[in-house]
Amino acid sequence: MNNHLRQKAETLNEILGTFKSTLIAFSGGVDSSLWLKSSADTIPSRALAVTIQPVLCHSGEVAAARGETGEIGVDHQILAFNSLIYEEIRSSHKDCCYRLKKNLAECTCEVFDREPEAAS
Repeated sequence: MNNHLRQKAETLNEILGTFKSTLIAFSGGVDSSLWLKSSADTIPSRALAVTIQPVLCHSGEVAAARGETGEIGVDHQILAFNSLIYEEIRSSHKDCCYRLKKNLAECTCEVFDREPEAAS
């Protein structure tokens, strides 16, 4: 790893070190994997991964995310999410993408509210 990237990783770990716990919205992609691994390394046993499983999502994506969280060694919750219950999303309303992301964020926040360690 070059010095520039090493410095960025160290800064990220310093920031995460100020948290009591983390809840990472985990897709299994590069960004969320980096955040989750850094969280697990910085505050072991206090990192939680949450993956939203939309009804329109291929189950292989969730299985891959589950495998990654197992490798990293963190707790992982999978939340089923049916975006089709929202009329503005079904009807392709002009701001349906915004509303979808908002509903996904609210779903993740519900986990945060239920997890005492994540909220402390």
